[in-house]
Amino acid sequence: MANLIEEINEEPLQEFFELTRGYFTSIDHGLMKECVISHIFNYYYIIVRDALWPRSLHFEWYPLGVDKLSKRKNYSFCFHVEGSKEMRDTFDQDKQLEELFQQQDFIKEDRRATKHRNISFRKEVPAPKPIMLMNSFELESYLSKVYSNVTKEIIDKINSNLAKL
Repeated sequence: MANLIEEINEEPLQEFFELTRGYFTSIDHGLMKECVISHIFNYYYIIVRDALWPRSLHFEWYPLGVDKLSKRKNYSFCFHVEGSKEMRDTFDQDKQLEELFQQQDFIKEDRRATKHRNISFRKEVPAPKPIMLMNSFELESYLSKVYSNVTKEIIDKINSNLAKL
């Protein structure tokens, strides 16, 4: 069953990845030099980061299990800061970065007191229909709209924080 689910979902996810990579590395946007995209198991934690960033620092679609990809019309996209206390503190104390995210309607979540011990800036992004039911044009349009909230100023600020570490 797991192989069948993976086979059914492979094509739409591949398109999701290609559109994401294209958006972040394109000449038009040029937000990242090289975009790394990965996912984990049947719950597709789709992680987006610059190749030079540590794994603990990334944009992420909250778990997109098959049920959510095929039924839900509301998804969460966020920027995660995990890893060392120094890294979390550096990003937590950057009020300028927080303001840049707030201008794009991201909400800051501080989960350091929980077992996850991370900071994230999350945005709920409603879709016209479930991701798995979108055609290529609809998916490209939806992802472009979501990713447009990740501005060059945000990426530059993330990179300047990394340079401090």
